[in-house]
Amino acid sequence: MTQSLTSVVHDLAALTAEEKELKIKKDDLRRQLFTYGAKDYEGKEHLLPTTTITVPIEFFFSTGLDEEAFLNRSFPTWEVIGREKNNAHSSVTYVLRKKPVYMPFSYEDDDFKLSKTTTEPTPEIDLETLKAERSELYEAITSKEVRVILDGDKLQVAIEEDQEVISILMRHTKYTRESQQRVGIKNVE
Repeated sequence: MTQSLTSVVHDLAALTAEEKELKIKKDDLRRQLFTYGAKDYEGKEHLLPTTTITVPIEFFFSTGLDEEAFLNRSFPTWEVIGREKNNAHSSVTYVLRKKPVYMPFSYEDDDFKLSKTTTEPTPEIDLETLKAERSELYEAITSKEVRVILDGDKLQVAIEEDQEVISILMRHTKYTRESQQRVGIKNVE
């Protein structure tokens, strides 16, 4: 038995509306799960990973980035819990702590096992800001082709000559995609 075209279109539209509704509900439930996982760290912030980075003040002037843009670009899954300006060294040091919502967690009961993981985005060196701040290092570690690429061999030589290159490059990392969080649910049998 064949349905009329109108009937098929109406059935498809109903399914599409139902899919949209389910997606909204799934996104809401996912948000609730991430919030629930973050609550595991309330009052236990000392368990969250922390790191520091020191940035020369000149970096902001030469790159045109302000502090907020730099931190959002380079550390999107971290929050600033401390900032200290060192006038003697013309630098600012940030103390960063991982945002609880990006921490893994799991839950298990008699029927289900749920786990949430976060995949960090892959950082890349922002060659434009590196060129603006340290043009000599930019020239030393890049090769020009159709586009500018980071030359691994030249980078290795630069690091061997000066270990500070590593901390300089940390200031110039950026993330080109968002962190991804995954939830897995299994029936426990």
